[in-house]
Amino acid sequence: MGERSKGRWSIMQALRANQDVKHFLPDIALCKERAFVSFLQAYDHVVLKPCYGERPFDWLWVKRLENHLYRVRTSEEEVDIAGATQVYEYISNLPLLNKHYILQADRNWPERYMVKIVESEPVHVAVLTYKRGAFCMKECLEYKEGLPELCREVGKTLASCYSETKEVFIEVGCDGETIGIEEVHLGLLKQKWTLYGVMAADPIIVSHLPQTLPCTLENVREWMEPNRAVLFKPSKGQGGRGIASIERVKRDKFLVQVKQKQFTFHRLSDAYSFVKRNVMKLSHYMIQPRLALMQYNGLPFDVRVMVQREKDTGQWIATGSLLRVANDGYITTNVTKHYLESHTVLTEETIQSINQLALRTAYHLSHYYADARAIGYDIGVDQKGEIWIIEANFVPDFSLFKQLDDLSMYQEMLKHGRKKRLLGED
Repeated sequence: MGERSKGRWSIMQALRANQDVKHFLPDIALCKERAFVSFLQAYDHVVLKPCYGERPFDWLWVKRLENHLYRVRTSEEEVDIAGATQVYEYISNLPLLNKHYILQADRNWPERYMVKIVESEPVHVAVLTYKRGAFCMKECLEYKEGLPELCREVGKTLASCYSETKEVFIEVGCDGETIGIEEVHLGLLKQKWTLYGVMAADPIIVSHLPQTLPCTLENVREWMEPNRAVLFKPSKGQGGRGIASIERVKRDKFLVQVKQKQFTFHRLSDAYSFVKRNVMKLSHYMIQPRLALMQYNGLPFDVRVMVQREKDTGQWIATGSLLRVANDGYITTNVTKHYLESHTVLTEETIQSINQLALRTAYHLSHYYADARAIGYDIGVDQKGEIWIIEANFVPDFSLFKQLDDLSMYQEMLKHGRKKRLLGED
């Protein structure tokens, strides 16, 4: 017998077999035309989710209005359509990146929680909030009545179906005394989007995160006034691949940069369409304000910081940091002109502040990613001296530190890491 699928449909079906869990689950169905029309007739709000993938990319929402009219909302637009069959035809013709979808009754819970379950016991709970498609978490200590018992049943059921899964995360909605399951994750994804939401749960760390939103024309348009330049980043991937920016240089002049190439447009919508067509392609994107980073000899730089767990104690320690100076004409430091020791430019106080932030973030992330043994951070220091976490990577390339004349930091990393990973081999 093959391994059970880890998609949304299969996980929900596994839980539905448990009678103590079943009545906490939302109504779901595979997205076929007959089921789609039936759901729109039965529920005021319906959400379509891909069988695989992270929120909110490629989710669609349908709201029932009056006189057989329905409002369809995607990540890019909102449109009103008459007739359930016509709505299905409209959605079927959208350029979605996922092939299989499920229908789910959207219960619009006023409160939402993320609960971590280890060995069938709830061990961690956080309040979930969603705004403009972005999610973040705020840790809390109290459990809603009935939630621990529900979590234990979910944990036991999934442990019997997915024996290799050690941690389960469930999103739970609450409305007064009523609770219900909205989402179930067999471990959290280690993609940029999910990592941002997890890091934002800590009140100190969140103040060092650039604001991050799903990439839509509406979100870009709202940012173009307070932030003259917006950075486009894929949710998956590393090495700076697929990054672009749009900068407003005048009221009616927008500069798009991809690698070293620049393109000029007179309308934001045209600039956005160019990026979407030529850069995004078949990937999910998010946006951040482009930071005005400190410079070295006129070129922006960021700080690569490594933290690792000690083999004996399991404690996190900072094992090294260096500066990556961007090559001429590039907007990011992934194409690097120089590698420098941090104290070449930064004060000891700034280096210590960066290390303390990196360690705090490592301990926080290990609540959600227990298997983490090494984390590489890209840290930005802006021209006002503010410190920002640009990215966190669980498979960092330690070989960058071999570019320095002093190999003591690289040798320190050898004591704590696997040889394969230290050599930069994924």
